[in-house]
Amino acid sequence: MLRDVKTDASYNATLQRFKPIADHINGLGAYLAAQGTPAELIPQAAVPATEGYVAPPLVGVWASAPYFHNGSVPTLDTVLNSPQRPEIWARNHRDPCAYDLERVGMAYKPVSRAEFAESASRAAGKPFISQVATDHGALYDTQAFGHGNQGHTFGDHLNTAERSAIIEFLKSLSGPDM
Repeated sequence: MLRDVKTDASYNATLQRFKPIADHINGLGAYLAAQGTPAELIPQAAVPATEGYVAPPLVGVWASAPYFHNGSVPTLDTVLNSPQRPEIWARNHRDPCAYDLERVGMAYKPVSRAEFAESASRAAGKPFISQVATDHGALYDTQAFGHGNQGHTFGDHLNTAERSAIIEFLKSLSGPDM
């Protein structure tokens, strides 16, 4: 599945490394159950048995940007048009209403590699909660480990009207009856 979709497999590979910890937690859970601990208080851990991801439901997908398992794609429009995906992009973290209604997702601006490097340089050594570090943290570099935005190219063959129709359909998937 990952090979077909060409999803960045780093996240899943990292999860697989946690299997011994999950096994230990579940062993602790068995011990606690034997001691009479109520089931709702017993810790449980699970690691996917195979490579892959469980895709989230599409209900309300219009409100769940950024997209993909790692948040590497800012809008539904760029999900369906991989050549338009920015390599580095900045979200407006100072405006909680920074939403792109037309492209459906996070309002963003593409950032050049030089701008990214300059931002990283300014943020280097600064406290994590400083404004300059926060501003740098609002940048998303899809070349960083586990941040890849490749794959999911199934919408690339669509024309603009077809892409818009799919986005309008996805926007309609909401409500308690879904």
